[in-house]
Amino acid sequence: MAKPVVAGVDGSPSSLDAVETAAYEAVLSGVGLRLVHAFGWPSIHPPPGGPPWSPARAGVRELVDGTLADAEQRAREVAPHVDITREVTVGEPLMVLEIESR
Repeated sequence: MAKPVVAGVDGSPSSLDAVETAAYEAVLSGVGLRLVHAFGWPSIHPPPGGPPWSPARAGVRELVDGTLADAEQRAREVAPHVDITREVTVGEPLMVLEIESR
């Protein structure tokens, strides 16, 4: 089975341009498109006994989900029928994209 085209998404104009290019490549290759956002959590730890998912972290997750939704919308403008998946992962973006692209 052919692997999807992988595009890193950070919400910047250049990453959205890359998403368009990746969507077009997915159409030409007859494969899906995988949108990936990678980041490292800040060194903020909840207090002992507190919830592991703090309101600050929840806000980050909402922001990232919105960024990926915007990227998916941009991809659908170029490739409305391509299967698109989204992934949020923790890690250094360059390293994550290298691993995802294998």
